[in-house]
Amino acid sequence: MTAAGDRIGRVVWFTGLSGSGKTTLCQQLKRSLEAFGSKVVVLDGDDCRKGFCSDLGFSHKDRMENVRRIAHVSALLQQQGFHVLVATISPTEEIRAVPRRIVSRLLEIFVDTPLHTCEMRDAKGLYAAARKGQMQGVSGVDAAYEAPLHAHLVCRTEHESTQSSVRKIVACLGL
Repeated sequence: MTAAGDRIGRVVWFTGLSGSGKTTLCQQLKRSLEAFGSKVVVLDGDDCRKGFCSDLGFSHKDRMENVRRIAHVSALLQQQGFHVLVATISPTEEIRAVPRRIVSRLLEIFVDTPLHTCEMRDAKGLYAAARKGQMQGVSGVDAAYEAPLHAHLVCRTEHESTQSSVRKIVACLGL
């Protein structure tokens, strides 16, 4: 049960390219859900890779394992009544199928932002490094990113405000 009483936790899985707005949406959604009295945890892919996924690289196998670990932690937190907001690229349908198998009550959100916009935002310098040949395995540049086939909701951060996207997500959650 959540602090709100009669609702059990949900896992909201944000997928999209680096720089698409996944983390920004998670942080704003967290504030909105907490205003409803919900217990909320954000699992950001970058933070997870610094901690319990620090032994993993960016091969397909390692990306699968990264998502599997995050999905299991999400399921455990969900069972304790938390809404879990996950921000991870999850670049292929095969990889996104992993949390669907592990997590009940999963809401998949595709943060659909064009590559050129993500490259302009490039706060981490990933795209610039990939374009210079200094980094490999960057989704959207030299590694695949497959648009989700089964997303429950699409947020287009190039054209929608963060607040507008969050309102859509809250409505989709039925809150």
